[in-house]
Amino acid sequence: FPKHILVIDDDQSVRNSLALLLRAYGLHVSLAPNGENGIAQALKLRPDIVLVDLGLLGLNGLETAARIRAKLGKSIYLIALSGYIQKSRKTGTAAKRFDQYLVKPVDPKELIRLLNEVKVRKIAKQTSRPPIRKKSEL
Repeated sequence: FPKHILVIDDDQSVRNSLALLLRAYGLHVSLAPNGENGIAQALKLRPDIVLVDLGLLGLNGLETAARIRAKLGKSIYLIALSGYIQKSRKTGTAAKRFDQYLVKPVDPKELIRLLNEVKVRKIAKQTSRPPIRKKSEL
C-alpha cells in the first residue's frame, strides 16, 4: 500500500470515516477541510495519494486537483470523491486532473482495490529499466 494519504473533504464525517478506515490498514492519513488547506498540505507533506471531494465549498475539487497536479505532476495519485460521478466527467476536464474516481459513500473494498492498484503501479515504475541498447547506439 501507499504510505501516506491526504483526504480533502469539507464534510467532517466523511474525513473522519475515511481516516478511520485507512488507519485500520496502517496508513498515515492527513485531513484537510477545504481546497486551500488541502493544496498547502499536499505541497508540504507530499502524500502518495490525495482523495479530493469534487463538491468542495469555496475552491472546488476540480480546481484543487488542478493546482496540486500543476505543482506535483504525476508523482501524486489523485482520486476524485463525489456523491455522483457522471460518465462525461471521466472523459472531460476531470479526466485530466484525476487518476481515479470513487462514489460516496465510499465502498471500502473499492478503496482498497484502488490502493492496491497504486502499489502495483509504483512497483512497476520502480522496477522498469531503460531499454537495452547496442554499443553502436550509445
